[in-house]
Amino acid sequence: MRKVLLTTTALVAFGGVLAALALDISGNYSFDYVINDNGTANTGGNNNTNMAIEFTALKNPYTDDMTAGMPVTLTKLGDPIANAQIEVFERGADGTVNIFKLTSDEMGHAVVPVRKGQDYLLDHVILTEVKDQTDHANGVYWQSDWAALTFSVPE
Repeated sequence: MRKVLLTTTALVAFGGVLAALALDISGNYSFDYVINDNGTANTGGNNNTNMAIEFTALKNPYTDDMTAGMPVTLTKLGDPIANAQIEVFERGADGTVNIFKLTSDEMGHAVVPVRKGQDYLLDHVILTEVKDQTDHANGVYWQSDWAALTFSVPE
């Protein structure tokens, strides 16, 4: 059996709060910034936190007009990830989930088409081969880095 080392960078929505979350293989996590549903933000400065990979929300879905969609940027260690697949899960009030894919542009930007009253989960995964022979001896051959963004669009 081959083991995979998982690292995660995620933005997680908690009932009207959008927060950056970093989670490593040990289960440790920390918040780097939070956007509240009243539009106030505690960003600690720059919304891009230079995590392994991350989504940066370019609008606040709780206060900004989402008619043109939710603009996001996908980065790896602060640099844009061009032409990357972004998987979008859209959940309606009845629990029905619609899944579709987008591709980031040359600057790592994408605009997610959204609808009022829906919940969204965006994700992107980078899978790389682990080169360290010590890890191989422990059965670890692959590393997966994940970025995720969840948010809701109010009615």
